[in-house]
Amino acid sequence: MDNKFDFAKIVYENNEYGLITTKKIYIPAINFETEIWINKEQKNQVNFSKKQQASFKKFIEISEDEISLMKQELEKYAQELIQENKITKKSIKSKKAFDLEYKAIIIPQQSKTPKNYILVLADTNWKIKRSEYVIEIEILFENNKFSFLQEYAGLWTRLEWNYDYNTKENV
Repeated sequence: MDNKFDFAKIVYENNEYGLITTKKIYIPAINFETEIWINKEQKNQVNFSKKQQASFKKFIEISEDEISLMKQELEKYAQELIQENKITKKSIKSKKAFDLEYKAIIIPQQSKTPKNYILVLADTNWKIKRSEYVIEIEILFENNKFSFLQEYAGLWTRLEWNYDYNTKENV
């Protein structure tokens, strides 16, 4: 697989949620093919805004140290979920327990903040107790640094995004 990222080859379809790639794109930083979702800054937006593209360019060159930090936090999070009785102990014992299945890279709105944000959506292999489903997570990177991970909540779609993240006061 070619590790060189080519923005010109990315094709998006426009839908009510934003812009979504028409096929999965290989992302070197996570060594995975996944969709890219762009949360539009303006209604007529048909590609990355300049700010969103700059944030994404930085993310695809993120240091391995930040990915390692994310993986360490992932292991801690699994232990928390075990203690809270949310997932099965068996699901974190396999060799692939901490291999994520990346679903999408989200480039959220960030036109009002000087910071750069990228969210990563992924499925874990951790079976939810009394369920057939696994835990889905979202991972936030701020200025190309791992910030936090949590169970999927759609952070970039919530009111708090524009009050706590995409704001001029966020410095």
